[in-house]
Amino acid sequence: MLPEPCIISSIRGIERKAIFKDSADRKNFTERLDRIIPETQTRCYGWALMTNHVHLLFKTGMAPLATVMRRLLTGYAVTFNPAFSGTTGFMSSCFRIATSRFL
Repeated sequence: MLPEPCIISSIRGIERKAIFKDSADRKNFTERLDRIIPETQTRCYGWALMTNHVHLLFKTGMAPLATVMRRLLTGYAVTFNPAFSGTTGFMSSCFRIATSRFL
């Protein structure tokens, strides 16, 4: 039996615009991630937050990755948009994933 795959997820700002304006934004994002991970029994092995994109390394738990990402990104967007961009979207409408059984 093959081990379950790791999932590498990438999220980026539309037109390469910033999705984090300051350290408070990064803290907001990671605190949301810290809450969602145990609630969904997802394993997160690491993340990298850059100004205009994010990389996350997961193994899914009881919830599908789409559910985890929807909760994370919707919650973050609700707090980011009013502060910086009004009603304009700032993240890509979808996220890219790659899987590997060898990570």
